[in-house]
Amino acid sequence: MTPDRQARCSMGSMRRLALAAAAAMIAGCGADAIKLNDAGAARMGRYEYAEAESLFGQAVEDAPEWLDARVNHAIATLNRQDEGDEQRTLDILARVLA
Repeated sequence: MTPDRQARCSMGSMRRLALAAAAAMIAGCGADAIKLNDAGAARMGRYEYAEAESLFGQAVEDAPEWLDARVNHAIATLNRQDEGDEQRTLDILARVLA
């Protein structure tokens, strides 16, 4: 890949990241909720579901209307597999769909 092409790809990635952050801000998400959601996603990637569930739960508390955080919270809750997590997941998703 030419240096010019690399620079254009890098700029495109930065623009997409900036747009995603702007969309999250418009959706009512503060910087704290975004950081919590990002940290939760990192924990999910390491299969640390209990920690991810907690972080996503905090993100939802900070930005209750942010759909991504709410869905991530449901996924982490289901993957955690504690007693009652299936029902908790259904409850979270019912609120998402309401």
